[in-house]
Amino acid sequence: MNRQAKQLQNKSRTHEIKKIADHRYELTSGTSGKIYSIVILPNSGASCNCEFGTKRHHENGAVGCSHTIAVFDFIAKENGAKSVSAWASEEEAKRQHRQMNVIGDGLVLTKRGV
Repeated sequence: MNRQAKQLQNKSRTHEIKKIADHRYELTSGTSGKIYSIVILPNSGASCNCEFGTKRHHENGAVGCSHTIAVFDFIAKENGAKSVSAWASEEEAKRQHRQMNVIGDGLVLTKRGV
């Protein structure tokens, strides 16, 4: 379980995202200015080449870092949602009565305003 879900969510809102190709995004960190590559995975989640992402990913490559949250928020907004919210467990996310997306490292996202 990721107990820092809201901290990661807040950090994710400082990043700048650019779509590169289908399922591929480039992100400029709002804190460090570093550029990261995020790839949306076919089954669920996304991979990221940040230090956290390369060390703490799920067996399918998915990782729950602020960069992947930012990209899922970007995608949600492109599809008419207001934003995504990050939760530390599926139990917390289920209480929102919204569509859930498990993205890796115990993080679950829900969409608002769809």
